Amino acid sequence: MVDQRSILILITFYLFVELPAIAQHKTVEGTFLTRGGKINSEFVNNELTMQTNQGISIIDIEGKVLSSGIKPVSSSLFGSGDLSIKKGVFFVENKQGKTILADVHGQRIGTLSFSKTSPFLSEDNTIVILHTGELAYINRKGEQIALLDKKYETLCGIGNSFSERDRFLAKKTLFKGDNFPPFSQEGLTSFEHFPTKKYGFTNEKFEEVIPAKYKQVGHFYDGLAAVQNEEHNWGFINAKGEEVIPFMYSLQPYNFHNGRAIVVSKERQYGYINKNNELVIPAKYQNCTHFYKGYALVQEKYGTPVQLIDSVGQVVAEFPKGIQYVDNHATASFDKRPLLDEISETLVQLVDHGKGIFKEGFSYGLIDKNGSVVLEFVYTYLDDFHNGKMLAHKYDFTDGNSQHTYGILDDAGNWVLELVESTF
Repeated sequence: MVDQRSILILITFYLFVELPAIAQHKTVEGTFLTRGGKINSEFVNNELTMQTNQGISIIDIEGKVLSSGIKPVSSSLFGSGDLSIKKGVFFVENKQGKTILADVHGQRIGTLSFSKTSPFLSEDNTIVILHTGELAYINRKGEQIALLDKKYETLCGIGNSFSERDRFLAKKTLFKGDNFPPFSQEGLTSFEHFPTKKYGFTNEKFEEVIPAKYKQVGHFYDGLAAVQNEEHNWGFINAKGEEVIPFMYSLQPYNFHNGRAIVVSKERQYGYINKNNELVIPAKYQNCTHFYKGYALVQEKYGTPVQLIDSVGQVVAEFPKGIQYVDNHATASFDKRPLLDEISETLVQLVDHGKGIFKEGFSYGLIDKNGSVVLEFVYTYLDDFHNGKMLAHKYDFTDGNSQHTYGILDDAGNWVLELVESTF
């Protein structure tokens, strides 16, 4: 039998040795990336972007440095040189001062170099300006998939009949980064016919697949694209250019996602149609998200609870009153249109991981898909929740002293990895 003295020794060992070991977490010298007061660090898969004395670094969940001394590109077609690893790749300036494409380990991808770039967003291709000065599309393997050459100019109606002055003005108007959305999964992107100011769609060979006859066009998602006719009404076409949903919407509908598209009534209320143009969910919401794997987040009026609905509008869960979901790093708010392409981060988290980040006032918390609060709203910032972990910032003011804690938090409220300021 074990005597009482032995039991006391075991208890003492557990309290003073085992418990501190459990409470400990890894610390790494560094801070979150910020820009204009906004946190720009990302936590993707097991990688975290951060600022260190060696410059910008990417570390893994164990605190191991994967790459350091990263210099984000300063010249972007969209005016931002922020580092983003959402697609597992990023543009960076190498030691020779050239802009290249790299992976999270800092290894170069492909052989191309660039003078200006744009981030990979919803698709796996993006527009860049090569170091030769030519506009081109590349994929995430760093391969050129389309070059905007004379053929593209002809497609846009900038032919040899144009004077040099007119060609210069046309190019200055057309050849801007935001005029070149990525190629869709159907292999199509929109183009503007300069003489008529109309829009159509082209493939990667810059062949006119759908004639330039529309006043405005959206992007192809889920096989369909919203287009506007001469009467300023909106409908949908398929990748063959066939009208599949009539031009009956006075306000631009949103892209199809998961078989549903957001439509807007004249009273600025949101509802959802299917690909048969049936209003499967009435236009009664002031706030809503795109559908993701059969679910969406909606809110009927200001002050009413956020709800999780299924593809026919049935309420699956209701969340505490006074909180808002997060949509692409921005809290959803009234009179703010849902983003055309981005899926709400909170919705993806709820569907894929069973819990999602919400915001209450200026504070963040975590709620499960049944509407129960998992982490109270005591965090200054939460983001990128997946696999039970997320980016977190917590601010405390105790006894006249302020304390900031940055790092990776788990869904039990424990710090897995903490970033600490360097002493020197």
